[in-house]
Amino acid sequence: MRRCDKEVIKKILKVKKEMVLKRLVFGVIFVVSFFHNSLMAEVKVELKIALKEYPAPEFHYPYFDEMNGYQDIVKVLFKIDEEGYVEEYSIQNKYVEKDLRQSIRSYLFSEQTRFKDKPNRFGFLSIKYRFSENIDYHNLIRSYHDFFDEGNYKLAYQSIIEGMKLEPNNPASHYLLAMVLKKLDRIEDSKPHYQKAIDLSPDNPLPYYSLAFIYKKEGNTELAEQYLDSSIERAPKFWENYWLKSDIAQAQGRYLDAMNHLAYALELNPDSEYLHSEKGWLLLDQEAYLLAKESFEKALEYNSEYQTALSGLSRSLYDLELYEQAKEYSLKALALSPEDTYDLFQAGLIFDELKEYDKAEQYLSELISIDKAYPSALNNLGYLYIKMGELEKAEKTLLQALELTPKASRVINNLGTVKFQQGDCSNANEYFNRIEALYPGHENSFSEVYLARCAIQLNDLERAYALLMGVVDENPDYFDALYIDQFGSGNHLKVAIDEYVERVGSGNTNAKTLINAYKETNND
Repeated sequence: MRRCDKEVIKKILKVKKEMVLKRLVFGVIFVVSFFHNSLMAEVKVELKIALKEYPAPEFHYPYFDEMNGYQDIVKVLFKIDEEGYVEEYSIQNKYVEKDLRQSIRSYLFSEQTRFKDKPNRFGFLSIKYRFSENIDYHNLIRSYHDFFDEGNYKLAYQSIIEGMKLEPNNPASHYLLAMVLKKLDRIEDSKPHYQKAIDLSPDNPLPYYSLAFIYKKEGNTELAEQYLDSSIERAPKFWENYWLKSDIAQAQGRYLDAMNHLAYALELNPDSEYLHSEKGWLLLDQEAYLLAKESFEKALEYNSEYQTALSGLSRSLYDLELYEQAKEYSLKALALSPEDTYDLFQAGLIFDELKEYDKAEQYLSELISIDKAYPSALNNLGYLYIKMGELEKAEKTLLQALELTPKASRVINNLGTVKFQQGDCSNANEYFNRIEALYPGHENSFSEVYLARCAIQLNDLERAYALLMGVVDENPDYFDALYIDQFGSGNHLKVAIDEYVERVGSGNTNAKTLINAYKETNND
């Protein structure tokens, strides 16, 4: 066994002690909050009765129990409502891992956890799990969790490295080291330690799940599924397994399977705002906007300030063209996280639709100041400047977007529009022809109408006729939103046809053919 540096341990514990002192006030507030509206004496009496008459229900937490890393008892006090369901609970221990806390919550609030014969009573849950007999190792792991929870991953790493020297064959050492390595973006270094935890404790589901999560994120869904199936085999009621299975199925394009796995995760954890929100985003991907809206609203019933659900609800309302309502939830999401680039982008879209262009410009500009390499935001801002008639700003912004995405047809179209409106048909043609070269055979009526108008100005009437007839034949329902936004009404295709007829004369054979073809589409 390698030597553990006692001085290092002392330094770690000194920092930990300072952190503990800072938390004392919070601990008092939590206790007062839990027993709000209840007399302490009554609670104690009720608790004694509950302990005498009501044995603690069996609860097995599989993760660190099998890993032989802990030795402790978690004590949970919970209140039962009139129907026998758990109404609220309090974990009495200060140091309880996040995963265990989640499992306790899932157990207590599960539909299957019901105590019909004990309404309006208090219950007591006692969960045993092992710890090392080595006091130094014990203290280092506690310090590790303090530092980890505070986001101080360097000190957490130092704590577990010292713990590893004491117990190199403890699976918890490898699992916890892998966790902090992942937080330090040392993903490849974390993998062998997750695997070592599996080798030392093959019945423990958590390292399998962690590796499945990593491989899914890396795009290796086949390997992710292998590890995840092993996790499910060992923990079939662990809801996160089915959330991740849903995520993998979605990445593979199996949306029905994804929805089924997510539905089962919700059966196991029905009160999860996170899962209801995830369901909403999955439905959004399938363009089921009304169902998505309902899922996000359900998530917000459990947590009215859940930002992801607020963002999703705003997006679903936007897609349902309920822009005023979408604005309300977009602003709520931004109030919680003012620099969230997704919400800033969404706000830009919403205020654009509401014709509040100054606000749209404000949010898109804020986004770009945070992330200068956001091509969609640059394109939307450039497009907005075109509508506002600020063509120089539009060109400058769109050129930035083009530098990031040189083959983006929308950006190129918008730059062609800017040059056309500046009276520069030569450069407008260059942009629009670039789209034709990049995407040959691809229908692009927007650019073809502008090319036709440029051809008319350059007196290339044969080309103008061919382009306009092509649009009438291929896209009888042609609609140019930019033209409507700029001029309030009208059809850009009809404008181009009128210009052509005016140039060649209404008696011209091609003009008559073009007019008749257009009228047959009922666009006028």
